[in-house]
Amino acid sequence: MNRPAAPRQPHRNARPNRSRRHPACALLLALLVCVAPAAGQTPAEDGLLSVDGTSYSLWGIEIPPRAQTCGRGWPAGEEAARALAQLTDGKALACEPRGKDRSGHPAAVCRADGVDVGAEMVRAGLAWARLGIAKGYVLDEARAAALYLGVHGHRCLQPDVWRTKNEDQQFERREGGVAR
Repeated sequence: MNRPAAPRQPHRNARPNRSRRHPACALLLALLVCVAPAAGQTPAEDGLLSVDGTSYSLWGIEIPPRAQTCGRGWPAGEEAARALAQLTDGKALACEPRGKDRSGHPAAVCRADGVDVGAEMVRAGLAWARLGIAKGYVLDEARAAALYLGVHGHRCLQPDVWRTKNEDQQFERREGGVAR
């Protein structure tokens, strides 16, 4: 004989679900996080976004420097700057700080009208995902690379490698072709 199961009673030491008792708490918490739409936003040099006087690098990605060119002279940096401007111009930009980047700039996940700017740059092949970052953009980059989009289809060097090579060439020009 099967008896219907009795409804489970909460354990006597179980905590009540506070979010049901105070639904405004979640809203207040969301407002307190440092995510505010930008009144004054501009794309700055080399992938930095300036929001209300603070320059942020996009967390989890590497954008080609504006001067970077790739195979057959493809202007990776200019293309990335153009795409970044298209993604952010005239849109409400919200940036959630996530620490600092390698250069010491504040790094943030930034959304333009709710769209993750870093993810879109990587998906378009106009930025590389930083490895070793949990919940980063590695899968988005793999898809872009598989389709040979942007930097993946033009034999581009990673930005740090390109900068090092570029600095070496500038040094040799300044020193008359003699590396010391």
